[in-house]
Amino acid sequence: MKIINHLDRWFFYALENYKIQNTNIKMNFNKNVHNRRNYVIIILLKIKEVKVLREDVAQILFSEKQIQEKVNEIGKQITEEYKDKEVVLIGVLKGANVFMGDLMRKIDLPVTIDFMAVSSYGLSTESSGVVKILKDLDQSIEDKHVIIIEDIIDTGLTLHYLCDNLISRKLKSLKICTLLDKPERRKVELKVDYKGFDIPDEFIIGYGIDYAEKYRNLPFIAALKREVYQK
Repeated sequence: MKIINHLDRWFFYALENYKIQNTNIKMNFNKNVHNRRNYVIIILLKIKEVKVLREDVAQILFSEKQIQEKVNEIGKQITEEYKDKEVVLIGVLKGANVFMGDLMRKIDLPVTIDFMAVSSYGLSTESSGVVKILKDLDQSIEDKHVIIIEDIIDTGLTLHYLCDNLISRKLKSLKICTLLDKPERRKVELKVDYKGFDIPDEFIIGYGIDYAEKYRNLPFIAALKREVYQK
């Protein structure tokens, strides 16, 4: 019994301090007293993964709480401005998927969603200026109210191209929503209608945003250490 109690304390301490959110693991741990060592092993592996990712973080810019408060605020604003209208949210993959998933649940309106994959980065940190549509929409947006959901806007080159492309499809209205913005990096004029946070000219990771396909699962938004992407 002492061993089990010790595992109990360690298990829930680890979940809280390393921000490992997995309801199934918690429920199974509570139900299956005699198999708790297996769940502790699972948590140890998760902790190793999280610690490796966090070692590359230079600074946490926005916490989970700050992000969710901002998402609630933007969702409320969209709800008020589109009252009695149906809205199409277009998420720009892959970075915006987490933000859009949280945001759409805070919009109290009829909402449909779609996704586009538009690339001008590849695996580098600088926009190439060459825009490619990797995935187009699955539905028509003609005569629809559309909001583009972005994770981050910097030069604006990719988003400017995307806006021109969507406007040509005869939609009723188009607005831009981004969680993060680097206005000092802008190379083209863009009207951002809904914005979460202005950020410094750092390489950003977390909350769906990656570097070389890593760090998307971090629950906060952080600046990546320069030595990671300047190798």
